[in-house]
Amino acid sequence: MSKEDYFGAYYHKKDYGLMHIADRKNCPGKKFFTWGNDSRGHLWTKVLTDNDGPYIEIQSGRFEVQHEQDFIKPFTMESWDEYWYVPSGLEGVSHANKDAAINVTVKNNGKIKIAVNATSKLNNPELLLKSKNKVIWNSKIQLGPESPFKKEFALPAKALGKEIRIELIDPKTGSKIIAYDKKI
Repeated sequence: MSKEDYFGAYYHKKDYGLMHIADRKNCPGKKFFTWGNDSRGHLWTKVLTDNDGPYIEIQSGRFEVQHEQDFIKPFTMESWDEYWYVPSGLEGVSHANKDAAINVTVKNNGKIKIAVNATSKLNNPELLLKSKNKVIWNSKIQLGPESPFKKEFALPAKALGKEIRIELIDPKTGSKIIAYDKKI
């Protein structure tokens, strides 16, 4: 079973991706499907695409294995929530939930790059960078599906080699929209 409630793909050349979010206990099935890289796979690429070349399909479901199935008894209802969205402008995805996706890259020169994209327009959420539960950088930002935020800056020396936490805080409620921990 997956350890996260999200999975997806990111197209680095075009700087966007596709994310799937669902409770991994209710919707454990997650897979990438491709026709393959042999002559038969290339045949399907020609038949099913517009000159773009090979592709993958992202699939999810209630069962971990596609060949599993179950019958729903009469007068029974099952429901679950799944969310699909397209994060962009992030150069990749380190963590995602139904409200936002975040990418964090730490470079050898001691710089950190943080990129965030939200699934709805957010006015003035606060982006925090913490080390040992102390805020070492923060900024009020503008964020929305069409306007990701990206910033690169030098990490304070005291944060190097430690675990950091990035949090995006809702300005109206003070709740965390997304949080991500990373050891650097």
